[in-house]
Amino acid sequence: MVTDAPVVYLTWDLARPTIPPRSRLFHLEPLGIGTPDTESLTGYVARLAEAHGVATRQLVIHEILPLLGRPHLATTLDPNLLSAFWRNETRALNGTQTLAANLVRVLEHLTGRRDLRFLTLLPWAEVLPAYHLQRPSHAWCSACYETRRQAGQPVGEPLLWTLQPVTACPRHRRRLRTICAHPGCGRPSPPLGSRSRPGHCARCRRWLGGAQDVDLASDEALAHNALQAQTWIVHAVGELIAAAPRLATPPRREQITRTLAASVEQVTGGNRSAWARRLGLTTGAPDNWHPGTMRPSLERLLQVCCALGTTPLRFFLGDPGSADPPHDGLRIVPEGPPNPWRLRPPLHRLTMQRDLEAVLASDEQPPPSLREVAQRLGDTALYLRHHLPDLCRAISERHLSYQRARGSETRARVRDEVHRATYRVHAEGRYPSARRVSLLLSDPVSIRSKPARAAWHEALRELGWQP
Repeated sequence: MVTDAPVVYLTWDLARPTIPPRSRLFHLEPLGIGTPDTESLTGYVARLAEAHGVATRQLVIHEILPLLGRPHLATTLDPNLLSAFWRNETRALNGTQTLAANLVRVLEHLTGRRDLRFLTLLPWAEVLPAYHLQRPSHAWCSACYETRRQAGQPVGEPLLWTLQPVTACPRHRRRLRTICAHPGCGRPSPPLGSRSRPGHCARCRRWLGGAQDVDLASDEALAHNALQAQTWIVHAVGELIAAAPRLATPPRREQITRTLAASVEQVTGGNRSAWARRLGLTTGAPDNWHPGTMRPSLERLLQVCCALGTTPLRFFLGDPGSADPPHDGLRIVPEGPPNPWRLRPPLHRLTMQRDLEAVLASDEQPPPSLREVAQRLGDTALYLRHHLPDLCRAISERHLSYQRARGSETRARVRDEVHRATYRVHAEGRYPSARRVSLLLSDPVSIRSKPARAAWHEALRELGWQP
């Protein structure tokens, strides 16, 4: 039955809803926080650039460096300054020092996230030393890359792979790679490069993944003892990384002193020298660690914890372990080249001389630098240069000649590109400004270089424009 009685509708709330503040960059969620596979901060930057569809170089130069206190790097015309940043400073972006803290602050401001410090070792800054902590170059497991891509999962760069003691992937039973295996490349990359993309070489930009069932390269194979040691190290360091978000308060340096004193008392009744000898350390090590003036390196800490039957996380939280090795005699032996000034065999010099002569006789391209040769031989460039100066000078000169030739080719190519781009803009009836010309270059930033500016000015004068 239809009535004429008035109908009362629900009232509308005309107040504007509260809109949370917008972030300048995408609110990209980090991978694996709270697990041993937590991604690194440098890997997060590369994924963030990929999410925005820009090169890592553009993201870092235009958005990050001005807020990182390095605006001069974003505007410099000297490419060497920026190259030095990629090559020398990016390893510290995942560490425990000021540069890592500043990058976390900048990225949290730009993305609106509040959990990015767990992508670094900042939660452990009080108890981990800054030195001998992170490797200088990008390291990866090709099988991990390929597995994640085939599963349709985002490819990240785990924080574990940036740490110096971690040299293998126990999951795929192989060593981490640090040299691109693609023909024509064969170079290491920094942890974050101008061309970094997740899972790709920052030099040649090609995919680094590989099937896990293919035969391992000779430098990827792991002996049983090395695999056993790396399995323990990855578990122990992964436990440390995974625990960071759950810490109520970060451990303090004084805790190392207390745990160390408890272990010395428990194992040898307070005798520090006996404690050190029992763990295979120099007798002065506990004397340096005990007052807190020095902190053990992560590698040495892993060695001590393994021998005491504890882990770095438990050690930091006050568990001194015991003196009985519970890992079936497992001992952590630091990898890498031995100290070149100790235990050198008598024929070492002659062996090195033959190796250097073989390097000079080879037609390897590009010719390796003296530093690369020293790393391959497990020695230092300083030692080689001191004992075999002539051979070292020849290796360095051959490498420098190649670098100069490559530089000349690059400058010639840039000049040619700029010249053609300037004429092309002019033919369209517009003034060939630096910005318009740069948009036609394969690398727009190269317009800032001296050869490009000279070629641009020359082309302007040829076309009758005033530079």
